[in-house]
Amino acid sequence: MAEKYNFDKIVKRENTDSVKYDLRKAFKKTLNQLHILGENLFGYVASTAGHEKGSGWVDRLMHYVQANFDYLSSFLESDIPQTELSHPEATYLAWLDFRKTGLKDKEIKRKLIFEAGLGLSHGPVFGTGGEGFQRMNLAVPRSLVEEACRRLEKIFDN
Repeated sequence: MAEKYNFDKIVKRENTDSVKYDLRKAFKKTLNQLHILGENLFGYVASTAGHEKGSGWVDRLMHYVQANFDYLSSFLESDIPQTELSHPEATYLAWLDFRKTGLKDKEIKRKLIFEAGLGLSHGPVFGTGGEGFQRMNLAVPRSLVEEACRRLEKIFDN
């Protein structure tokens, strides 16, 4: 177990330079105890391997996720045109805009959860203006995207 550091003792000192030094020393000690500061052999080996040999994997992953976006986009355009997809950059999260369905935000959430059995991220939890939006993870196997689309189609079928 990590040794607790008495910060009250530090703050009561008169010399501010000494206080700064002691706070910095305590902070570094805590980081070292958590293995955040300094070298970790496994982290070093993993980082090196990732940088030297991981670019092919990353490229394939990016193409795979893009193909999932393309699949979802095509599906929504043809089967649920009242639902729009924003085309984000540099993310695997799709923002679905359900506002044109004519349903209130709570009804959209209810239908997704209880009728479709989908656990998307509810837009309003991300702040003002999120009403009518849901966030969907597309860094998943294609079969899950296809299943989610089938479930969406059942509840938003024209």
